[in-house]
Amino acid sequence: TSAPTGGSGARGRRAWARGAASVAATASASAGPLLQPSVVRPSSSSSSTAGGALVGSTCAVGLAALAIFGVPGRPPAFAEEDDDGDVVMRLPPAALTAPRDGSRIFFWGIRNAFPFSEASGDALPEADMRSPTEALWFRRHAEATQRRWRQLAFGPSFGAARTDAGELFAWGSCRSKDGKGRIFLEPRPIVLDDLGDAGGAPIFSDVQCSESAIWALTVDGVVIVWERVPASISERAVSSSRPSGLTGGKRVNGLDRPVKDMSVGASHAAFLTEDGRVYCLGSNKCGECGADPAKTAVASSCRLIKFPRHVNPVVRVHCGKSHTVAVGAEGQVLSWGDDSKIQLGLGDTRSNCGDERPWEGSRGYINKVQTGEGM
Repeated sequence: TSAPTGGSGARGRRAWARGAASVAATASASAGPLLQPSVVRPSSSSSSTAGGALVGSTCAVGLAALAIFGVPGRPPAFAEEDDDGDVVMRLPPAALTAPRDGSRIFFWGIRNAFPFSEASGDALPEADMRSPTEALWFRRHAEATQRRWRQLAFGPSFGAARTDAGELFAWGSCRSKDGKGRIFLEPRPIVLDDLGDAGGAPIFSDVQCSESAIWALTVDGVVIVWERVPASISERAVSSSRPSGLTGGKRVNGLDRPVKDMSVGASHAAFLTEDGRVYCLGSNKCGECGADPAKTAVASSCRLIKFPRHVNPVVRVHCGKSHTVAVGAEGQVLSWGDDSKIQLGLGDTRSNCGDERPWEGSRGYINKVQTGEGM
């Protein structure tokens, strides 16, 4: 089941397109957030089978993209206006591993998150990369350690990678002191200073990036987050000593059971525990963490999302930029959070001509409560 999604072409904002989804203009009126999970009921006349909220949720971060392993394809594109006001299509950072062994990785897109390594012989990209360019550091490391690369994730100016042994590496760039160029830091191991009672060197099964942090999931179901990554990169770039790997990291508490899956958006995250419960953490400005944003702007601790009984246990959860989508035990698709571009797939609520979602949390319901406007 998929839901229609679209984007805006306004100046300074990026409109994403993935799969069969197209960049479309939206109505001038905006819809309010949906504050609780609601079942997505796709129109029987809809012919879209791709580009829905679940499909597009992996590109929640403005410049992020998932790696493609051995499968040729195009990364999701975004449209933006250049300095002359012309609309241009660009590619976010993406990667392609060699089909056979995963020892070579190619990048293309915005150069800020490119893992440049002068010691490995990489050529510093002077502009955004229009075609796949190999990052030689990954091949050198794979040959020296007999490791293979299994996952990559990107933030706006940094990235992270995971090997088949569950090790993590991070890299990034920042502006130079004069503000005229960029300083690139090559990939370095991510160091976990303290894992509390878990102990030992953790083995990671997943790594994802938000706008400013790196999130990782261990094979034991523990979530670790390294915050303020851009600031940390800047501090290391101006250091007189040889830049070290990313350090720190803290365990995400408030989860009753081990986590079996996670999804990270631009500024919020969702965790699915082994018993099928969903917890959200982070920004709640649009209700993406399932709370009223007028009362709770940020979910500073993990917040349990309550679903109708027949939905439990939840089997999948994904984060968009400011909304969240989950799949229930019987295949139900539920969504909540920002609906300004109808990304929740719950009907058009942007106009005053009627509300297709006459239940709590919809724009029509919110207007009724706040102004007495009929639904």
